[in-house]
Amino acid sequence: MQVSQESAEDVRGRAQELVRLGRPGEARQVAKAFLDADGSDPGVFLALGEAHAAEDDDEHDEHDDLAERAYQRGLEAFPDDVGLLVAYARLCLTSDVNERPRRFDRGPALAARVRELAPDSTHVASVTSVRRGPGQNRPPKGPSSYRVQTYDLRWALGRATDRATAVEESRVAAAAHPADVRRQVLAHTLAAFERPVAARLLPILLHPRAYGLVHAACLIALLVGRVLVGVSGTASLGLTLLGIVVVSLPRIVVQRVLRGARCGAGPWPRSDFAPGLVTDTASASGLPPVPAYTRGERNAVLLPLALVLLTAFGTTVWSGVLALRYPRYEVAAPATLAGMPLTSEGPLADLARTGASTMPEESFHFAFDPVGDGVEGIAVVGSVGDLHDARAEMVDLPRVALAGSPDVHINAVWRPDPGALGGWVQCLSSETEGEVMHHCTWADKGSFGYVVLRGPALDRDRVGDLARTALEAVLHRVGD
Repeated sequence: MQVSQESAEDVRGRAQELVRLGRPGEARQVAKAFLDADGSDPGVFLALGEAHAAEDDDEHDEHDDLAERAYQRGLEAFPDDVGLLVAYARLCLTSDVNERPRRFDRGPALAARVRELAPDSTHVASVTSVRRGPGQNRPPKGPSSYRVQTYDLRWALGRATDRATAVEESRVAAAAHPADVRRQVLAHTLAAFERPVAARLLPILLHPRAYGLVHAACLIALLVGRVLVGVSGTASLGLTLLGIVVVSLPRIVVQRVLRGARCGAGPWPRSDFAPGLVTDTASASGLPPVPAYTRGERNAVLLPLALVLLTAFGTTVWSGVLALRYPRYEVAAPATLAGMPLTSEGPLADLARTGASTMPEESFHFAFDPVGDGVEGIAVVGSVGDLHDARAEMVDLPRVALAGSPDVHINAVWRPDPGALGGWVQCLSSETEGEVMHHCTWADKGSFGYVVLRGPALDRDRVGDLARTALEAVLHRVGD
């Protein structure tokens, strides 16, 4: 850099402009190069201190120390410079008294010196308005990069006769104003939405209110559908999250396109426009000021969000209530079942009594005498009550138990139609010392048990039919 060809005023202006653009590192290099070349100017010392103070990273305290050193060097050479005194006073007044007590205590004296040198001036107001302590005097946050970018995009497309014209006008304007951040971002944004896929998503930005309502409606449908379908557990959560991603994919793609355009516009260190960038007045290149969000725009964002959150809360409560619900049964055995009379004597009756003694909740057991048709008897054992945590895996428990017995051989396992009562049913055929038996285990959120059938000549369909008949004859749902 040719320092000798730049005046102190040029260096000071360029450094301050770099700070406004959010590039304090480059601003420091410009100011230090001038000062190292034996240049001395209070404004350059001020710009150097401001560049250090503008750093916002994990080593912010170190940058404040460097800013203080820059102000002190400037005041050593120019002790009565009001600009340096104001900047140094503000730095001291906003310091943390616990971490930098000496710097904090220097603030009032510097402020008094400003009042002495420039009474009744804006400089005095600048230091007297400072609230002491760290984080008390942050400037109001400007519009976000998304707000500026989308506002400029709609403005450019609204004033042009067509999209191709808007793209060309933005390209020409960006070339004419290479230092204008907004112009560069606008040109890259319009060019990005010329791609086929991105172009189809442009209505999301041009009609944000309509898209917000459609997006919210899709999310609400997913949340309500999850409860209505009745899928529970991890599968329900996974499907719902997948649906949310699919429904939100267009918005995600649009955000990536916008971010890519900002990154392509220049080496800006942050995704947001710098706080010092003027967006509340028209820019030098002719872009209009970026207004604050109107109440209608805020409501257009908050209303769909509130609807989605309310639905999420409501469906969570709803699904919790449904999860606690369970079918309630009255138990009553018929006098005969498939032509077999009810009995309390015999091996099957003893087997049923023994099985019922191990059942939780309200247990029951019934046995029916054997008759012809290849059936040698039926026993029904079960319990009813609040089993809302029941799972399909429960009907596999008898198979697991019998598989561990060396005297029992399992011939077949299958799951028949559960019938009108629903739930889960699994049947198996087993053989012990030549005796064949069939077990059909059922479970739902209000009952659990099994049906035992004797009869080696029974096929799967016959076993399933008899098990359903037995269950529907014994269990009577309350309210049906």
